[in-house]
Amino acid sequence: MANYNIICPIKHPLKCHLSSVEKEQLEGPGKYTAFFMYQFRKNDPYLKESIERYFKSPLATLLDASEFPGTGVKLCKICKFILASDFGIAALTPINPNVFMDVGMFLGLGKPILYLVNPNRCQPKNLPFDISHKIVIEHTSRQELSNVLQREIPFFLQKVKLYSEFQYRFRAKVQEKLGALTDREREILQWLLLENRRVGERTLAELQGITAKKSPEINNLWSRYGFIKKETERLHDQNKGVITATSQNLDSL
Repeated sequence: MANYNIICPIKHPLKCHLSSVEKEQLEGPGKYTAFFMYQFRKNDPYLKESIERYFKSPLATLLDASEFPGTGVKLCKICKFILASDFGIAALTPINPNVFMDVGMFLGLGKPILYLVNPNRCQPKNLPFDISHKIVIEHTSRQELSNVLQREIPFFLQKVKLYSEFQYRFRAKVQEKLGALTDREREILQWLLLENRRVGERTLAELQGITAKKSPEINNLWSRYGFIKKETERLHDQNKGVITATSQNLDSL
């Protein structure tokens, strides 16, 4: 599923600021949005045509960086394609560092990827990283690629569907819990997330004026909503409480 609630790697700590019009253009009319990652030159002559023929609307909107003019930072262009996509299609042969960088960004976001490999160019076992547990489509001809797509893609799209439904439900549940927070609870949670570290009770008391053991806000964020976790660590032979915020989807904060 599309998710733009991501801190920009270029303009950190700002988040992606795509307009609603840009998002609509990226996601398109297809049931799914997919980013096709491949080496533009000296690739298998049938590859692009075969992928476009299979993944066409209404099944999917196919994003291809070679067909989208863009100015400015190239990474920004690639990043927004990945954020808009439900899944990726990565042609790993011929081996191209840019494709592997794109794959790494997909993996970092936990989004499904369909891998394509021509074993005449590189055996899957010789690829630079382990994808043995992933769906890998091997092809040496147009017909072979078409046949394997017909056989494997329905199963792959089931995985994409399950992933997307889980993410939608998860975000809706988080939004529901965020909406129930008091202003004080929201303030504490924002502070914990900005600290981005384990915070001791003494630090919390000094900077927020509260004691974790007696604070109803801390107890609610911990036991009722699950936004933070309370731990006890042994430090210099003394038990000290520590608090950390969890990395849930906090669009509304």
